[in-house]
Amino acid sequence: MIREIIPKLLPLISGIGLVFGSYAKGAQNVKSDLDIFIAGQAESNKIKEISKAYKIGINLIVYLLISTNPL
Repeated sequence: MIREIIPKLLPLISGIGLVFGSYAKGAQNVKSDLDIFIAGQAESNKIKEISKAYKIGINLIVYLLISTNPL
């Protein structure tokens, strides 16, 4: 299932996304959720829609990088 979900999530993520937890370890089961760390931005509302459509919990940890130096 993750092979179907990830391509749908990629356009919704700006930055770097890393899968961690049971899916990253290959130890997932039917009750596992998908844990994703994002360094950048994500369209959380659209990702929630994908989560509901596939009936899998998607947990996002988003680290937003903010530059204090003007270009």
